[in-house]
Amino acid sequence: MTVYTFHLLTLDEVPVTLEIVGLPDDAAAFAKAGDLLDEHQSCDQVEVWADERAVVARHREQPIIQPLRVGADGASHSGATPGMESA
Repeated sequence: MTVYTFHLLTLDEVPVTLEIVGLPDDAAAFAKAGDLLDEHQSCDQVEVWADERAVVARHREQPIIQPLRVGADGASHSGATPGMESA
């Protein structure tokens, strides 16, 4: 089982909340991200992380899967991830 961190963000990428959930795989994390968007109508996107690995950014609007922002160093960065700087 992998521990996933779900960062729920507004359209402007302002963090609203986060949830930490143990799930069997990335497919289950993708489904959980959709469920969280349904539950949190104020959020427009969910960034999913497994430790320091960026899994997916799922959005309410099309396309629902979009890449996470990547910094000049090639590492994924998110304003909602503690210890990481925004790109």
